[in-house]
Amino acid sequence: MENKLHSTITITNVSFQYNSTLILQDVNLTFKCGSFYLLIGPNGGGKTTLLKLIMGLLEPTKGEISIYERLPKYNLNYIGYIPQSFTFDRKFPISVKEFIMMGAISRLKWYGAWPAEILEKADKLLDEMEIKTLKDRQIGTLSGGQLQRAAMARALINNPRILLLDEPTNGLDVDSSMFIQQKLTSLKSDKTIIMVSHMISDIIDSVDEIECVQCSVEKITKNTICSHYKIGLYHQKFNGK
Repeated sequence: MENKLHSTITITNVSFQYNSTLILQDVNLTFKCGSFYLLIGPNGGGKTTLLKLIMGLLEPTKGEISIYERLPKYNLNYIGYIPQSFTFDRKFPISVKEFIMMGAISRLKWYGAWPAEILEKADKLLDEMEIKTLKDRQIGTLSGGQLQRAAMARALINNPRILLLDEPTNGLDVDSSMFIQQKLTSLKSDKTIIMVSHMISDIIDSVDEIECVQCSVEKITKNTICSHYKIGLYHQKFNGK
């Protein structure tokens, strides 16, 4: 029997419909531990919806998703997530270190103190993400690249087995983008990494499998990725068309 921790996420005959709009149809996927997956596809094709279904933020209209053979809502502590963008009050008085520790909010004690291991983990991640000198800065003062490094540290503070990323390098400068990609590659040995991105050329050498999400999902091998995918052109077959 296959190790349960190896078959991390199983998606079986999943469809999702919002009102009368079909977003995903008959999706069957397996994501395994120690592998790095890239989700590509047109805007509106269902990539972000698929991530939200995996996290249990949405429920399938049809079909089933299991994480370690349980429903997603029972596995939230195993998942680290970096959204496409952060919307927050940039004047809110929270430091970079506090922002990172909020990723482990379930560990905060009832009297408002953080466990020593979370404080130590936050310091370690600040160092790994090369933003240790920024730990006392107000989070709203960071640049885009600095904020994304802090967001990755926040996603990793609970040592998740699954890491979901929605266009984490979008809008970043070349150095910040390369840093994020290299960090993800170093993490994949003991995690399941699923990343949405349109930057195919930048990341293709690091990923193990590519899935094109256009309502349905099609596995694409690296040697069949051609120039029209790289510039964002896809077949007009999604949303039932």
